[in-house]
Amino acid sequence: MIRPKKSLGQNFLRDDNIAAAIVRALECNEGDAIVEIGPGTGALTNLIAKLPVNLTAIELDRRAITELRVLFPSSTFPNVAICEGDFLQFDIQALSASDSRCKIIGNIPYYITADILFRIFENVPAIDRAVIMMQREVAERITAQPRTKEYGILSVAAAFSSRPRKLFNVSPSCFYPKPKVESSVVLFDCSQQLLASERFKPVMSLVRAAFGQRRKVLGNALKAYCNAVRTELPIEYARRRAEELTPTEFVNLYEQMHL
Repeated sequence: MIRPKKSLGQNFLRDDNIAAAIVRALECNEGDAIVEIGPGTGALTNLIAKLPVNLTAIELDRRAITELRVLFPSSTFPNVAICEGDFLQFDIQALSASDSRCKIIGNIPYYITADILFRIFENVPAIDRAVIMMQREVAERITAQPRTKEYGILSVAAAFSSRPRKLFNVSPSCFYPKPKVESSVVLFDCSQQLLASERFKPVMSLVRAAFGQRRKVLGNALKAYCNAVRTELPIEYARRRAEELTPTEFVNLYEQMHL
């Protein structure tokens, strides 16, 4: 096994039962296009490679790539492509099958969790579902409800793009090295969206502005935003705070402000 690199945020999954549960949650069907983020030492790859699917495993660490290509040679696993690179730079649209959406899976580095999730959210037309293991604290923010301290930008973004659901928690003892925090596995059902993908970024700019000063009422928090886009805040929202608005209300607010 390669030595984990702290600079890459590597904590390799070593529990076979957890790996199997994560793969089951992806609900792989014959012919599916599967994208794995950061396969590392291949705990998930080993299970997916044996299924009748087409797997693209994207890995940044050249040491891991060398090991993975030995474990999954193209002669034995013609359905597996080990690709060197950064998931954040890959064209997800091109990775999906021509006639269907791809499925994404990964035990991702905690320090770039938000970047990876927004890459997924911004490409949901090409994605059927994603099963991602992340820090438990982030998972709780993603699935948080309005009027709670965990509710914020990630909660709203996830709801715009998918139906997120936390599946189960994972103990630090399931990894090498052991992380200092507990992990959680989250399922994103991207087949059901609250917001059309082309409107995701524009509406998120409003959401970010609102939560940028979450302690303030929207009448104050959105002053700079309203000035920048030359619009006015509907009076009925002026005394409310960002954490009080549901994702649907954010969409309605955007529509009222940009008619």
